[in-house]
Amino acid sequence: MRRLGELKQLIYILPMAKAKLQAQDNDLFSLKEKVQEFLASQRQVMLILGYSGAGKSTFNRHLEHQLWTDYKHGESIPLYINLPTIDDPEHDLIEKQLLQYNFSEDHIQEMKHHRQFILICDGYDERQLKINFHTTNQLNQPGQWRSKIVISCRSQFLESDYRSRFQPQPVDWDQSTWTNLFQEAVIAPSSKEQIEEYVTCYVPLEPRPWVTGDYMRMLTTIPNLMDLVKIPFLLPLALEALPSIAEGKQDLLTVRVTRVQLYDIFVERWLSVHRGRLQDNDLPQDDRRAFNELLGAGFVSMGTDYAMRLALANFERQNGNPVVQYTHFHDHDT
Repeated sequence: MRRLGELKQLIYILPMAKAKLQAQDNDLFSLKEKVQEFLASQRQVMLILGYSGAGKSTFNRHLEHQLWTDYKHGESIPLYINLPTIDDPEHDLIEKQLLQYNFSEDHIQEMKHHRQFILICDGYDERQLKINFHTTNQLNQPGQWRSKIVISCRSQFLESDYRSRFQPQPVDWDQSTWTNLFQEAVIAPSSKEQIEEYVTCYVPLEPRPWVTGDYMRMLTTIPNLMDLVKIPFLLPLALEALPSIAEGKQDLLTVRVTRVQLYDIFVERWLSVHRGRLQDNDLPQDDRRAFNELLGAGFVSMGTDYAMRLALANFERQNGNPVVQYTHFHDHDT
């Protein structure tokens, strides 16, 4: 069976979006086309917002792939940056990413002065950033890197005046023109038509117990399930789980599918995938010994138990708020 991550890439359905958080959900446009318009414009930063599981990271990877597919010599270079992997992205962001790709210092300096980049920055919220790194990295300033930025962030992470974290603030531009350099889009939940398109692509990939119509009947009949699978992250999980969940049920209206069930399936498969990766990796001796002990005790069950205890401890420690605010300066010893 293909891993779920690979499956999502194979049948990825491009999302729709709206212009801002306050916009109506029925006033939508193609996110891909809007990003293409941004790249052809004079704007410098495009912010892509979305709820958790909306598909921001998957879209960013798709965008990177498409830009490299269409790339022609001399054009802006696409550069995907997973922000949580960069130490201190406030400064030398591009240099640090290129060093990870083993470019030499001389080659990096040559690109800095002669090439333009399209930065695809993923995980602003995961990195717990509070700064405008377009400004702190002096992007598009004289003698600095020339680039456009597409950056993604969970909408739940931001406060009401979030735009100041992302709007370019060139030192030699009038403040009234700053907003003309900035654009945003908010990923909308998947429509029923998009979900059916996904299911139609999903069914032929492997032998399935059902056809497209069977899956759609389950999704539309089981109470509240269609609302759940409008979150792209949950849709493949639901499709994988539905045959076993509905097995032997005569009255679908009595079937209940919760996010907890779908996340349980995800966690089990995620741990199984990483168990396989660790088995294939060349681990240090102490890590290999610990890994073998976990295998003997049941890697998936041990990992699930640890994740549940960690989540409970975070919830209790945060007085019921499950969001952990980590600041390295204060918390590096905790």
